[in-house]
Amino acid sequence: MKIQPAVVGTVLFLLSTTAEADVLTVDVNGGGDFTTISRAIRAADDGDTIVVADGTYPSQGNSGMIFDGKEIVLTSANGPNHCRIDCENLARAFEFEGGETERTVVEGFTILNGFARDGGGILCSDNSSPAIRNCRFQKCRAERCGGGLACRGGSSPLVEDCWFNKCRADKRGGGLACEGDSNPSLRTCDFFLNFADSQGGAVYGHSSSPSLDTCRIGYNVCFDSGAGLSFEENSCPDLLNCQIGHNLAAGADSYGGGIFLRSSSPRLANTLIGCNQASRGGGVAVVDGELPFFCLCDIFQNTAVNTGPAGGYGGGVYLQECLNFPLFAWCRIRENLSESRGGGISSCFRGSGLICRCQVSSNEALHNGGIDISEHNSLIVLQTLVTENTGSIDGGGIGSDFASRPVIASCWILRNQALGAAEPADNGPGYYWESGCGGGILCWSDSARVINSVILGNEAASCGGGIYCYYAGEAVPSFRNCTVKDNSAALRGAGIYCWKDAERLDAACRISNSIFWHNSTNGSLFSSICGAAADAPLLEISNCDIQLGRNRGLQLLDGAAAETRAITDDFPEFLDDWHLDASRSPCIDAGDNSEVWELELDIDGTARVVGGRVEIGADETAGKVGRSSGNLPLPSAANDKTMVAALDRLKENLPEMLKMAESITLQPPPSLFKQKSDVEADLEDAFLGYLPVLGK
Repeated sequence: MKIQPAVVGTVLFLLSTTAEADVLTVDVNGGGDFTTISRAIRAADDGDTIVVADGTYPSQGNSGMIFDGKEIVLTSANGPNHCRIDCENLARAFEFEGGETERTVVEGFTILNGFARDGGGILCSDNSSPAIRNCRFQKCRAERCGGGLACRGGSSPLVEDCWFNKCRADKRGGGLACEGDSNPSLRTCDFFLNFADSQGGAVYGHSSSPSLDTCRIGYNVCFDSGAGLSFEENSCPDLLNCQIGHNLAAGADSYGGGIFLRSSSPRLANTLIGCNQASRGGGVAVVDGELPFFCLCDIFQNTAVNTGPAGGYGGGVYLQECLNFPLFAWCRIRENLSESRGGGISSCFRGSGLICRCQVSSNEALHNGGIDISEHNSLIVLQTLVTENTGSIDGGGIGSDFASRPVIASCWILRNQALGAAEPADNGPGYYWESGCGGGILCWSDSARVINSVILGNEAASCGGGIYCYYAGEAVPSFRNCTVKDNSAALRGAGIYCWKDAERLDAACRISNSIFWHNSTNGSLFSSICGAAADAPLLEISNCDIQLGRNRGLQLLDGAAAETRAITDDFPEFLDDWHLDASRSPCIDAGDNSEVWELELDIDGTARVVGGRVEIGADETAGKVGRSSGNLPLPSAANDKTMVAALDRLKENLPEMLKMAESITLQPPPSLFKQKSDVEADLEDAFLGYLPVLGK
């Protein structure tokens, strides 16, 4: 019998450290000490090694095998390609229930056609945590959870270099399921073409916290949520250097094509999440998240399809009722598609969250192409680039509505488009929102606060090339220290268009310390700011530099009124698209400090108001105050409670986030699973035949 060199090394090591250790051999053809694996396990003592010869071992005598806590090594002679355990759909291969540790090892087998209620291939229970290495779980099935492998009752095995392929669970966890405080460690494992009727096409966790390092999860399917991975009820999984792609949550009301999280606190770093599909959250869906943390992740080319009552939300990311501030830091969210709202991100239903130092680009949706914020939501977007997103109807870059209170601070909102579902019609200001409004930012009946941001080069097929606002009820938006420049609109308000409900006689949108320059309405620089209301105060504008000034730069319709103070129309003297010439700009020291936070930063991370007065616009000139060390804006306790709570939460996690950022280099994302081994070469074609509904 030929034995691999690695096996020889393991045997020699054991012989050198355990004087009475034996090496037992198994050969299905009769050439070893035993013909069945189960008899060899019963005969082995602690420290022994069992070497299994090449061949296919049938279910009888080679399934339902129990180790009884023995510290032994069970290994094939020449790896999983040559040694197969065929359970014949009668039983699982192995069960660990005797408190095994990593000194109990199973290595180098293909486990085929396993079947059980839980753990079709292997079950670990009752605090049993063996080491499972270089094994393949193929076509195994569980009636409940864990088609390939199930861990429960505090069992946390080490799983290395394993492959889960075409395994199925009738409920959850097609490849792997972990429950009851079970925390397996997975390293360089692959999950392809697995299926679960309910959740977790590849991996499912309930009250468990597995870790996945350099794993690939692709072409998996479920009918409910989390086709790639699904975690619930206080699970805290860690994912590092993983790839999650081409997974499909096929149900009409499904969540999370790539990963689904409910009441859980995952940490993901340097992970690719691409080409997944679900009804809500094509890439990622978080519902009632405790504290999800995504760092240096690339979330791209995912799709949210409109198949249910609230389908088509969040092509890349969907956040629902997240009250504990999920964090996305240094992430790219790009080229995702939503068939309804939020091509890149959709955050809704009385939740919150923090998007910090991210890039949201080239996403598309009917409404709110880049980021969608709705239904009493308080998402905070800090130091983030939102660019080249498309709202096919409205809201190109960021859209918020229905009593939400988002904060958009120190962001770049660049070259986004609101295309309009049809040619815009001038039916009066109250109808413009229906199509082509809000190229950069769309605020609908909410209290958005936009500060220290650049809104540049956005386009609207109707009104509000840079910003579009409608406010009613208690909602009043505000804009401070923004540079609104080079935006265009076909009808009115190339820079900003505002209108409000006639019943809100006392409400006025506040615009302060901002620059409105070179915004084009139907080819003319006239009407950079436009407002419409029924004989009521509409705008409060102070300390702003508006091209063409109060008379021609500001257009008021239908009896609308504006209170203006300290308005100029002097050329801002830009050095480039938004930075000011410190020696020439009239915007230097021309703003009002009364609303500026104590430790606030400008668009580039420069500290503001260090002696003297704040500048007008998003840029605080470096020549005046120097550059900061890149700290985030931290308001004093007297400021808005929502913002303070979010930033306090961020400060708690910032040391770990920075440590991860220093240790990980985010490379340009390759095509997912571009390099395939010979064994995996047919997976994509097989997947198309496996579930034609994918359609791509």
